[in-house]
Amino acid sequence: MKKRSGQIFLFSLLASFIMLFACYSPPQSVEPGPTPPLDPIKALFIKAETSLTEKNFAKALASLDDIIIKEPENIKAHILRATTYEFMLDIQKAQDDLEKVITLEPRNFTAHYNIGNIFFKNADYESAVYHYTLSIVFGDSFYKAFLNRANAYMKLEKYQNALDDYKKYIQYSDYQRQKILMLIEILEDVLITTSKPEDSL
Repeated sequence: MKKRSGQIFLFSLLASFIMLFACYSPPQSVEPGPTPPLDPIKALFIKAETSLTEKNFAKALASLDDIIIKEPENIKAHILRATTYEFMLDIQKAQDDLEKVITLEPRNFTAHYNIGNIFFKNADYESAVYHYTLSIVFGDSFYKAFLNRANAYMKLEKYQNALDDYKKYIQYSDYQRQKILMLIEILEDVLITTSKPEDSL
């Protein structure tokens, strides 16, 4: 019994270090060249993304607010503003933006993934699993959601589900592969152990 408790503690500890959060990638630098005129919305997006890369969140937020004033249903702007609010630790406003996206575009897998992360951080693991699942369904097996859903299953002590998701995740990505393989090995051992009857006293 002590061995099993120790294993559960170890893989819970490992899982706490393996998490992917907001689905945002900073813009890649490109070689300068002739600059065609930009429409105002694209110009504001460039300003917002540059500010995010520089971690100037207030400036990024101002640009995104301008976009949303001009185009209240701009999906990309709401998602990027939600990410900005998360960086600023204003989680409720981030959630509000993501819920707006889901209302406008119910099959938006990025919004479901990001709001799943918010629920995870708030320890609402059932809701996190729900939104990660929708992200996987709508995102054509969006691989990052497999990892985070596995971690939510770990918190819910649904170890077989967690094991299945960790195995699916490493088919798509090498991120933290060795730690995840260690988790898989421990989980398999624990599941085998728990399936056996306890020794009689």
